[in-house]
Amino acid sequence: MVRNDKHRLANYLLDEIGLIEDRYVAEAATEYRRAGNGLRPRRIAVIGVSLTLTLSLLLGMFAANQFGSKSDDAAEDLRDEAGNAVVTQASGTSAPAGISFRLQELKISTASYATPAQSIDLFADEMQIIWKYADEETYRVRLLTSSEEQRMLGLLNKEQGTALSFAESEKKNGLDGIWIALGDGTVISPCLEQTEGNVGYGTLFDYNPEVEPSDALTDLVCDILS
Repeated sequence: MVRNDKHRLANYLLDEIGLIEDRYVAEAATEYRRAGNGLRPRRIAVIGVSLTLTLSLLLGMFAANQFGSKSDDAAEDLRDEAGNAVVTQASGTSAPAGISFRLQELKISTASYATPAQSIDLFADEMQIIWKYADEETYRVRLLTSSEEQRMLGLLNKEQGTALSFAESEKKNGLDGIWIALGDGTVISPCLEQTEGNVGYGTLFDYNPEVEPSDALTDLVCDILS
């Protein structure tokens, strides 16, 4: 290539460069960056949120398992030797306790009510609560006042209690029975459904419990005997 041709081609190249738009020149002059780098902060944020949620779920499951284990242990502690639910005073929490267990708690404080069977008068014109512990030969008898009679009759006519399963009815739980003598020879039990077949007359009858008395009735009986 001759010198004149080189000079001509150089001038042509410069003319063509001058026709290139400025934006292309600016883009060419800008340092190249990978497109993926622009997404890196967002990806880091997403990964951080995912890890946070995963950690929260794991901590939640751990806490739930720990609470469940403590609840199971506490439930075991709320059982007496006969398998009844008991009331805990130390923790301030309570669980329903059947009338049999409640009467066991009153065994010492009601010792003065001990009465031989032959001394019980079912025609005393006064309502009586009569109960017997399985390890004693004597019964316990508590006469009711007029106001106590009214409260007792109101609950006996209203509260039916909770039905017991066959297995539950077979458990004596340290108590041979509890009866309510109405004073005219009629005898019923708060542990039986209030039907004609569950009414005795002039005698204390044996029975297997059919219902657990309501909390209100149990509380009333224990309040009277306390």
